[in-house]
Amino acid sequence: MSFLSTDALKEILPTIVGTESQPVDGVAIVLTVGREVFITGHPTKDKLKEREQFEIPSGQFALLITDETISLPLNKLGFITIKFGLKKQGLVNISGFHVDPGFSGKLLFSVYNAGASDIVLSQGADAFRLWIEDLKIDAEPYNGKHQGQIEISDDDVKQIKGRIASPAALMKRINRLYDFFWIGGTVLMILAVPLFVDYWWPSVKGWFRSEQPKTIVIRDPGSSITIIGQSSVEVLTPDSVVIWYKSSSPEKETTGNWADPNDTTETTITENTAGN
Repeated sequence: MSFLSTDALKEILPTIVGTESQPVDGVAIVLTVGREVFITGHPTKDKLKEREQFEIPSGQFALLITDETISLPLNKLGFITIKFGLKKQGLVNISGFHVDPGFSGKLLFSVYNAGASDIVLSQGADAFRLWIEDLKIDAEPYNGKHQGQIEISDDDVKQIKGRIASPAALMKRINRLYDFFWIGGTVLMILAVPLFVDYWWPSVKGWFRSEQPKTIVIRDPGSSITIIGQSSVEVLTPDSVVIWYKSSSPEKETTGNWADPNDTTETTITENTAGN
């Protein structure tokens, strides 16, 4: 078995594609996109006008049919592929790679866009290649369900119908969620800073500035003490009664009003003798 040369291929073009003017690329016959296409995510197949464009989204499958009708003799075997320029964009042929001897009809390609971007094609675009190989003897004629194929059937559509959750699509969703939470978190931080400063910062600052209460001994009964910069002070009176002073504003100077921790009675020291 061997592939037909360019000259041999041109000689049998009328037999295979019905015209001798069909373009040839090296030792392969050039085939183009036909009048129908089905793309996953669409409800039904689309009918294309001449040169009408369509788009295969990243991560989606599509069914493409050739514009040309192929007829292979029983002593010929065909091999099909997608044009290299489309492969570079990520378009992958996931259907069969050969055409059986005796097949007659339009070729149906099942493709997948594995690229990061959507792929744009149009009706009549140069998209496929067909190589022809000589067989030593005639083969049994093809008699499968695609014999005489001229369109994308309902059965073909049903088999791949539905939108595919592709890696590219999932990544886009993840990126959108990331952006949403990043922006939302930034806004919450901006709103939280003033609240923190107004309500919690004085307490936090007090924790660091007075982890342990300051002890002051009053030697004379009725003496007075002026406290600056302390939020908690332990005061020992001459009769050994320990009382506490707590200030809600430790930055300010505060005098008097001492509270006994064992009861809620406030003790006021009225004399002017001061110590700190």
